[in-house]
Amino acid sequence: MAKEKKDNIDLEELVNDALAASEADEVKSDEGDTTAGDDSTAKIQELEDKLLRLQAEFQNYKKRSSTDMFAARDRAIADTAEKLLGTLDALENVKSHLPEDNSDHKKGLEGFIKLMDAYVSGLAIETLEIVPGETAFDPTFHEAIGSEETEGKSDIILDVYQRGYKRGEMILRTAKVKVGI
Repeated sequence: MAKEKKDNIDLEELVNDALAASEADEVKSDEGDTTAGDDSTAKIQELEDKLLRLQAEFQNYKKRSSTDMFAARDRAIADTAEKLLGTLDALENVKSHLPEDNSDHKKGLEGFIKLMDAYVSGLAIETLEIVPGETAFDPTFHEAIGSEETEGKSDIILDVYQRGYKRGEMILRTAKVKVGI
């Protein structure tokens, strides 16, 4: 913001210098000095060039700061998501070890997991969709932490140990899977 104010001040100074030079030229040309007119025209041209350069620099600054702001926001979301996803995994692990009855503890935990899923979805974070036995292994999205010999197709995901997530085209975390070979 301070640089933007400085750029605005610089622009104002250049415009004021150009106006002052123009007025000085008019006074000198009224006196009949022909070399002063040439000097002032060169000075005006120089100031106009400086003004155009400053305007271009300011436009570049605005674009660069906008890009930097979006990149910082994406990094902050990714950092937050990393922490949330670890917590969500831990909660789902706890849920998988609870008895199958409809206890209040299990219902409360399921409600909290749904709330966390909604929060993660609100950050535009998606789960990598994997159908065990059908989805082909892709090292861009999956991390093989186990393998098993299978008959038929190879490089098919057999089991998912940990879900993977993405935000737009950015992979936040690869899915940890067992692959058929």
